Amino acid sequence: MKLQYLTLENFRTCEHLDLELGSRLTVLLGNNGSGKTSVLDGIAIGLGAALTHLPLVSGITFKENGDIRQVNNVPAPYARVALSTEDGLKWDRIKRRDKSKATAKVTPTPIGLKALEAYLDKTVIDRLNTGVPDAKWHDPIVS
Repeated sequence: MKLQYLTLENFRTCEHLDLELGSRLTVLLGNNGSGKTSVLDGIAIGLGAALTHLPLVSGITFKENGDIRQVNNVPAPYARVALSTEDGLKWDRIKRRDKSKATAKVTPTPIGLKALEAYLDKTVIDRLNTGVPDAKWHDPIVS
């Protein structure tokens, strides 16, 4: 699975960012406080959904406080991290400011995790459970 795009909305100091990731390498350059770590943390939160779906593993998710962008001490209604792969797989994670109807009204319709979970079931979990060998899944120490 190779990531192709990252979208951040209302995530930390970033109002909106669409970032195309390189097929082999992406270099993030910027001054201190410009958002490099926010980009990496956004990717970690997005991929955290994949880890959490795997048996006996937990992934990173949004922090209780601090990930929803604030302007003049007023938090945005939501923060969203969306990822897509070169294969066309798309998913997102959304953290809402609160459970009010006003917040729900302005929060975008989520892509959700169903496609990601189906992909993981097919390519990882089902293969492990049935013992289907795959050249891509081997212990590099044993090989």
